[in-house]
Amino acid sequence: MDDGTELVAGPGDVTALPSGHDAWVIGEEPVVVVDWCGATNYGKG
Repeated sequence: MDDGTELVAGPGDVTALPSGHDAWVIGEEPVVVVDWCGATNYGKG
């Protein structure tokens, strides 16, 4: 994160990352990422 905080997420984990994050894969396994960007405001006027 911008403040230096680090998080390691593993298989089956769900995370909510705020803006200011960076991400990369550790290891050789394929990764699927679902980006929920904007989902908290979806359908609001």
